[in-house]
Amino acid sequence: IDGILDFARIDAGQVLYRLEPVRVADVAREAESLVAPAAAARGLHVAIAGAGTTCVHADAEKLGQVLVNLLG
Repeated sequence: IDGILDFARIDAGQVLYRLEPVRVADVAREAESLVAPAAAARGLHVAIAGAGTTCVHADAEKLGQVLVNLLG
């Protein structure tokens, strides 16, 4: 339901972003942990590597959603 509401907000131009410094490795690890069970059920292994200490100025939740969608 949250996903549907997010799409409705995007269409209405009402998306709120909380921009802050975000460690890419932290968001990537969280996305990995969310998709790993589904991947394992299909005989796949997901591993995130190489993010190091890179930081970006972003909304951590939205960045995480993007990564989970890409990995899914």
